[in-house]
Amino acid sequence: MKDDALIDTNIIDVLKRIESVSDNKARVYLLTPPEYYCPTKKASLGNYVTFYCVSEACSTAGYGVTQQATKALIHINTPLRWEADCGGMFNLLYGLEILSLIPPAITDGDTDKEGSGLEQQRAIRAVERAAIRCRLKRQEKGYPFRRARRVLRKKFQKELSYEVE
Repeated sequence: MKDDALIDTNIIDVLKRIESVSDNKARVYLLTPPEYYCPTKKASLGNYVTFYCVSEACSTAGYGVTQQATKALIHINTPLRWEADCGGMFNLLYGLEILSLIPPAITDGDTDKEGSGLEQQRAIRAVERAAIRCRLKRQEKGYPFRRARRVLRKKFQKELSYEVE
């Protein structure tokens, strides 16, 4: 979890509900709000705990990963190629299911990223990182087809605007 994360009081209940899921699916449960989500594809874990399918994993200040997803990530990313927060690529290229909690249990306390040393380091290498990701995508079989399918799917997704209080 990031050091500037703002944690909701229901976090313990949310984590217990994630832990109790026994469907043996390779899922990443984002506890943060998504930019876009699919309102029709969801996983309800009871009461107010509803996760929605997302295609991108942005601003991942906190998340839970199932054991099956952990095994898949180790297999996918050995040797190390993708950054840990490249959830969109893990979903697009390898079918890893990424779900985001709405309303979120964790929000980013540094939305403008001015106080983040991590963001400052990322900015320095942004062009280099983008070139590496682009090269890796081109090496993946079926990437252009999967990318086109995602662009079409995004037309049916809903944009989420969240204000941090």
